[in-house]
Amino acid sequence: MLFDGFVQESAASGALCARFSPLLPPALTAVWQKYGFGTVLDGYLKVVNPEDYQDLLQDTYALGGEAIPIFATAFADLITWEKGRYIRMVKYREGVFQGVAAGFDFFWEDVESGAFDARFFDLELYQAAVRRWGPLQFGQCFCFVPLLGLGGRKEADCLRKGNIKEQIELIRQFFGRVGDDL
Repeated sequence: MLFDGFVQESAASGALCARFSPLLPPALTAVWQKYGFGTVLDGYLKVVNPEDYQDLLQDTYALGGEAIPIFATAFADLITWEKGRYIRMVKYREGVFQGVAAGFDFFWEDVESGAFDARFFDLELYQAAVRRWGPLQFGQCFCFVPLLGLGGRKEADCLRKGNIKEQIELIRQFFGRVGDDL
């Protein structure tokens, strides 16, 4: 079961759940209420408080004004809920965003079954990075050194630990907001 390995970072307040309930899928806010914010997939996927990433998302993603950040990955990607029905992934390291699903109905099942692994998640690289550099803290990510857009390679030896928010901001400073070229 996906949540058997959940590691809680913090609880989600009732006020926060009530505030976001009209905006987010019930299956997500139910996880907040039961588990709070924390990690699944051995720390790869972080269930985040949208309030902690909303301003950053607006500054770094062209569609950030209409998106709600709901997850962060171990590589500083943000996964968003958009237009009340779409799950998108903002892959800052690659300078792109892409649709993950139209709806949330099967999201948890798809994550648990590995349906997203090859297309959206980079679990093999993550596992190699954890073996090389150790596990991440909740606010950390693996950062490519140098950044991929500056010649970095997708290899565990080319990664270092860093802060998710600082990594996203650094990428924005070098390459601009994701999606501005629409």
